[in-house]
Amino acid sequence: MTDHPWDSYTRDRLHAGFSYPVGRSLIEGPLRTTGLHLHSLHLSCPLPREWEQQGGLLFARWFAAGGTPGLASLYVGAVPSHQRALVGGLLRDDLLERACGWLHRLAADPVSGYAMSSRDWRARLHEGEVIVQESQH
Repeated sequence: MTDHPWDSYTRDRLHAGFSYPVGRSLIEGPLRTTGLHLHSLHLSCPLPREWEQQGGLLFARWFAAGGTPGLASLYVGAVPSHQRALVGGLLRDDLLERACGWLHRLAADPVSGYAMSSRDWRARLHEGEVIVQESQH
């Protein structure tokens, strides 16, 4: 067990022209505020073509298999370097807290906590606007 609010942490190597908008120390704050402990935290770097098509900023996943406690994972995406300050502000101001709160609500709900399901929360940037989508599989 680590002192961090996650069991595992990975960080992709950055592609040329990409930066991470926040580091794990800034991610740790909302996790501690909500009391959420992640199974995994991943800083991921998409291929430039994927970024142009998807504009992914933040992805939260909840996975539960019948009879076992659910697992929460959080993925923070690298962004084109020229958008680092903008996206970092969006993450610090609102998006990290929203994603952590969403995962915390699922972790606190006994039905979601043990029912067989996978749920996703995704924030992406499209034409300068943040779009948040939730889905269940």
